[in-house]
Amino acid sequence: MSSITRRDAGRLALAAAGLAPTALARPPIQYNMKADSTEEEMARGFEMTRTLGARAIVCSANVSVVKRIDALAKKYKVRV
Repeated sequence: MSSITRRDAGRLALAAAGLAPTALARPPIQYNMKADSTEEEMARGFEMTRTLGARAIVCSANVSVVKRIDALAKKYKVRV
């Protein structure tokens, strides 16, 4: 099962249980986006957020990547 398929299954399971996620936070506390994070790594967090139906992502970031995060947030229409 691909990771997108697993996420879709997770979203459907949450919906079936009457739950609607509001934000994605990756263990241990949040999704980390650092200066050495690739665009693909950063985009994956936003893709997971959208796939799960959440409207926001909780992340830890270096100041140097704030513009990149902002661009992804606008692209995926996800709050940070």
